[in-house]
Amino acid sequence: MSAVRRCAPRSILTAFQSLHNTMMKTNLEILPFSAEYADKVAVLTIEAWTPIREEYRRLLGDELYELEFSNWQEEKTRKVLEKMSTGRGFVAIIDGELAGFIHYSMSENGLSGEIGNNAVSSKFRGQGIAQVMYSFVLEKMKSEGAEYATVVTGLDDAHAPARRSYEKAGFERALPSVKYYKKI
Repeated sequence: MSAVRRCAPRSILTAFQSLHNTMMKTNLEILPFSAEYADKVAVLTIEAWTPIREEYRRLLGDELYELEFSNWQEEKTRKVLEKMSTGRGFVAIIDGELAGFIHYSMSENGLSGEIGNNAVSSKFRGQGIAQVMYSFVLEKMKSEGAEYATVVTGLDDAHAPARRSYEKAGFERALPSVKYYKKI
C-alpha cells in the first residue's frame, strides 16, 4: 500500500442513520458470542481466511508455506474462538443466521482498543454488516475509556477488501510493515 487514502468525515448523525438503516433493512442483531455460535464461527473463519492463505501460498511458495501454515485451519479457528470467548466477542445475526463475527481488545492502560479477528459471511457481504460491527465495537471501546482505536491487516492483495472496509470505517492513518521469510 503506497499511500493511505483519506476518508471523507461523516457526521455522527449520518453514521448512525446508516447503521440504523442497515440494521432495520436486514433484521441485523449484534449479540455477545456464546458457545452456541462456536461451530458456525469456526466454519466462517475457514471461509474468510482461505483466500488469504491461498495468497500466502502464492507469495511464499509451497515449501515455506507448508512450514509456516500447514495446520492453519485448526490454529486459526482455535485462536478466533479463544478471542471470541473473552467477553469482547460478538456475532452479527440476521434472521437467526450467522452473518459475521468480531472481537476487540483493550490496551493495558485502557487508552486504546484494537479491532481483532472479524469476518462477514460471503452470503451477507456488501450489505454494510462490517461497518455496523466496527461501529458497535468502537462504541464499546469508547465506553471503556479508549481514546483511539487500531486494527492490523495485511498489505497483500487478499487483504485489500479488509483495508477498504477499515478505511470506510474511518481508519486513515497507517504504519506500513512487511514480514520477510527465508528458508534456512
